[in-house]
Amino acid sequence: MIKFELDHLGIIVKSIDKELETYKALGYSVESDIFQDNNQKMRGLFLNSPSNDCRIELIEDLSESRALSKMLNTQCGRIYHLAFKVKNLEEQIEEILKQLNARILSPIKEAEYYAKVCFLFLPNAQIIELVEYKC
Repeated sequence: MIKFELDHLGIIVKSIDKELETYKALGYSVESDIFQDNNQKMRGLFLNSPSNDCRIELIEDLSESRALSKMLNTQCGRIYHLAFKVKNLEEQIEEILKQLNARILSPIKEAEYYAKVCFLFLPNAQIIELVEYKC
């Protein structure tokens, strides 16, 4: 059985720049520069809580034709996904799918901030992201 460790919460926003001040007022600090991931057609920014136990990723969609854009109209500022750290994602994906009874929403691909990412859709309609860190 694979054990999962929470990495971050992904929150969709219309504008990272506009939302950043709200999270700073809540005590969050900026962990990364704003990055653009052309593979996923999004911009992102990682923030960390004052106690360093809850990372969040603000996600700004760069493609109005994607599902993210559609969700923005109804869920702006809401949790889009839960992200979990995994080692050797490609080697473990089949076991993960079976263990979680999940289906692939977005296949394994390289990402700007991580080595590899993959999005899954769980039976309870929750979206999770599996992230493999760069060495």
